[in-house]
Amino acid sequence: MYDYIGLKEFDEIHALDTAMNKGFIKGVEQGIEQKNRIATIKMADKGFDVDTIAQVLDISIDEVKRILELKV
Repeated sequence: MYDYIGLKEFDEIHALDTAMNKGFIKGVEQGIEQKNRIATIKMADKGFDVDTIAQVLDISIDEVKRILELKV
């Protein structure tokens, strides 16, 4: 019985740890996406072309175009 309780607690802790790590990774990814959106818009406003923006930010040309299309 003791081993079962210990294993159950370990499983719960592991599940929480996994969820926290996934949340952290998702937050970092969202932060990078936001940074790329801001940088793309600023570069476009300064006259950089789509190819240059994609190259500098290391994102696809399609992604640059998508960001610029969503710009309001």
